[in-house]
Amino acid sequence: MRFARADDGQFHIKLMVESSTVDFLVDLGAPFNVLMPDMLKQIGVNPSSLIYNQRIELAAGSTEYAAEVVLPKVQLGSTIIEGLPVKVVATNRWGNVLGKPFFDQLKSWRIDGDTLIIVR
Repeated sequence: MRFARADDGQFHIKLMVESSTVDFLVDLGAPFNVLMPDMLKQIGVNPSSLIYNQRIELAAGSTEYAAEVVLPKVQLGSTIIEGLPVKVVATNRWGNVLGKPFFDQLKSWRIDGDTLIIVR
């Protein structure tokens, strides 16, 4: 699969999560995947069931709190990824992000100029 760099200079990947399409920003340096809290109801997760007990230290010295959610089944094209861990940060300022844990579950991937290439 090939993904062109968007006008914002980033790569975006749309995943099917519980029959809903979710647009994710690609950040290969991110140590975790992030899902915005306002996406939870859309994918069938009760937001009030989460416990925001994971403290995340940010570079500027501030902190965020997150809850861990494991998405049982995520679909990228015809590829099924099971057990994708995502952090749900208490604020919406992070956006939906696919980081290192997502790419570690793929067979292979590479960036060729302005194209992200994923081998299923």
